[in-house]
Amino acid sequence: MTEPSSRPSESSPTSQGPADPADPSFRRTLRRGLFVLTLLAYALVFQGSRPLWEPDEGRYSAVALRMIDFGDPIVPRLNAEIEHFTKPPVTYWALAASVELFGRNEWALRLPNALAFVATALLAGAIAKRLGFRDPRIATIVYATSILPAVAANVVTTDTLLALFETLALLAFVSGWREPDPRRAATRFDLMWLAFGAAFLTKGPPGLLPLLPIAVFVRTLPADARPRLWRARGIALGAALGFSWFAAVVMRRPDLVGYFLTSEVYDRIATNAHDRNGEWYGAFIVYGPAMLLGFLPWLPLLLRAPSTWARRLRETVAARASDPTTFFLTVAVLLPLLVFCVARSRLALYVLPLFVPLALLVGRSLDRRDPATLVRRARVPLALWIVAVVGTRAVAASFPSAKDDRDLAAVITAAAPGTREVVFVGASPHWGVVAYVPAEIVRREIPDGDERPLPPGSAYLTLGDVERRDAAFLVPARKAKEWEAYAVAAGRRFEHAATIDDLLLYRPPIPRLARR
Repeated sequence: MTEPSSRPSESSPTSQGPADPADPSFRRTLRRGLFVLTLLAYALVFQGSRPLWEPDEGRYSAVALRMIDFGDPIVPRLNAEIEHFTKPPVTYWALAASVELFGRNEWALRLPNALAFVATALLAGAIAKRLGFRDPRIATIVYATSILPAVAANVVTTDTLLALFETLALLAFVSGWREPDPRRAATRFDLMWLAFGAAFLTKGPPGLLPLLPIAVFVRTLPADARPRLWRARGIALGAALGFSWFAAVVMRRPDLVGYFLTSEVYDRIATNAHDRNGEWYGAFIVYGPAMLLGFLPWLPLLLRAPSTWARRLRETVAARASDPTTFFLTVAVLLPLLVFCVARSRLALYVLPLFVPLALLVGRSLDRRDPATLVRRARVPLALWIVAVVGTRAVAASFPSAKDDRDLAAVITAAAPGTREVVFVGASPHWGVVAYVPAEIVRREIPDGDERPLPPGSAYLTLGDVERRDAAFLVPARKAKEWEAYAVAAGRRFEHAATIDDLLLYRPPIPRLARR
């Protein structure tokens, strides 16, 4: 009796032959691949067209580029004089890695946020799948086409990366909650804590905010159905990752402990020291437009209800046992939003991570209808909306702005070639100029004989500053006479070489070449 051959036949499902285009699994894979490629194209197009704008894009970009220039990935700095510890380093590391791979340009500086935006949208779809949505793509589409996430993907900040890690934590929690195998559930919760560690390493304490609705939601579950979140192993893994950089810098600078606790935690929560809309009405003027306009075009679907929001919320709380998914997604939006409103440091992009549970709430409502019919009917208006969103990036690239670092750098390069130090005299520096000009950016104040507090990161002008032959000085028009008087008193003469917006550019006179 001959043994059967171990080689699969040509008709065997395990055959290594080419995929059959008629195979349903092949067509599903192809559709998914095209969906991801379309999402990538939507995120990446025109990302490098717009110049860097001050203050946030310039500051984050400058710190990342200085990490490369100084070869120090641990200590963030704006220049050789100013260390900059206002944010943990994940965003700077992502920007620096992208620049090392793709060059010193706007596209490379915005690439990490574009990729994080795509990943967050796909993770929203993954959460929808684990929550039992019939078509998880709807949640991905809702998130990706909402205005605030789409705009944030084109801006160099920490918030898009933060949204990625917080969404990964939510996915890990939902996966663990829905996992019947205790061992596998424990692994998912370990991943959740690691994701929170990465979020903490991206923006500090705000990265842990989703823990609040998770903890509240778990407490509402029956005692025998509550997942074991608070495992020592998972917390230790998250803490080891989240506090790794803080431990490294505190070992170098023990005084930073007080700075982190006071300036970066207490002041942002309880005071308006950072001048971030800390007035009593600040939450309304910042988060109102961000949540309402930022969730277009899906806002009408979120607000459409036969009853008031207060009644709808009461119904959601009352039905938490029969519909725990809606209850969880609701508290995942409202509880962090309440914290943001109470804290006195408020900016629109702070609420960006809340758009994932918002997208899931809308996606859940739409998923209860016929998803195939919805997708078919929405194709044309959604395509037009996407074209409009992408078109705004192209328009923004040519939009004149006093915050434009590229234009300012071009003026410096043309009017003061060979500049190695750009000195902003009595004006906030354009840190992003360093992305275009290989020069040090510093801020100086004109000595006036009065002892007064200097703006953070600045010093008084010295003879060493004005004696440099490779320095260019940018002075606000209102301080031009004061600057010229200081230069004359110091025995130096400067040429007014150019003007851009309200800044006058002065350079040392270029000596004439001696005739042979």
